[in-house]
Amino acid sequence: MHASNLTRWRWIAIHRRLPRQQNASKARRASRVANSTPRCPALKPRAALDPSDAVNYERLAATLAALQRFPDAVDRYRDALARNPSNVDLHHGLGRPLEHMHRLEQAVDAYRAAVQLNPGADGSNDNMGNCLQALGQFDEAHEAYHRAIDGAPRVPLYYRNFVQTSRLAADDPVFASLEQLAGDAASLSPADQAELHFAYGEALSGVGRHDASFDHILKSTRCIAPACVISKPKRSACSLSCRRCTARTRSRRRASWRSVGRADFYRRHAVPRARP
Repeated sequence: MHASNLTRWRWIAIHRRLPRQQNASKARRASRVANSTPRCPALKPRAALDPSDAVNYERLAATLAALQRFPDAVDRYRDALARNPSNVDLHHGLGRPLEHMHRLEQAVDAYRAAVQLNPGADGSNDNMGNCLQALGQFDEAHEAYHRAIDGAPRVPLYYRNFVQTSRLAADDPVFASLEQLAGDAASLSPADQAELHFAYGEALSGVGRHDASFDHILKSTRCIAPACVISKPKRSACSLSCRRCTARTRSRRRASWRSVGRADFYRRHAVPRARP
């Protein structure tokens, strides 16, 4: 028999026996792993979550709220509150999915419970003010925003919500606090600067200083979208095929002609033909 035929038959015989050897080695390896105890603690099976721990329900509720499964999140928050009713974060967390579901009365009750446990909870006061304002209860919303400002006087969002419910007088302590914060606007982020300038502009308009109010509202617009106000938008090819757009299109096609081959260029820019 020729040497090449011997080599071919030897290769076939080896590869016919190979799967059996691989299966046997895999079986031995699997039995060795199954019979051995894991040395690493991370490989040990995790203990089941404690159903009496409110933290587990809180984490699950926050995850469901992030996934926009608000009814399930409300149920999990209530399960957590049944196990720990004195937790401020649970009451505040319960109000957020209720607010997203437009169940504003229940959201107000949840935020009010959080404020009763912690009067300095500025976020709960602010969210409660938003719900009360949507319900048309502007006086209570004004008081809630005032408590939020007292709890966190350097948050511009609270001032913006406050000036939208009522006008500020020149001798109001909130106006003085807002004016002081406007003098230190450079230390805030661009988003907070936009909120601050808008709130200060509304407050200045309420006291009759309309020129200064317009300047701060314009600053707010620049902080929100600096690219739309300062930078020049890119010009696109118009539908009337003016000379400038036509020349730009030709120059681009020439550049693409040089970068790719002629056949590839025609394939990219070919006009589709209708079938006969």
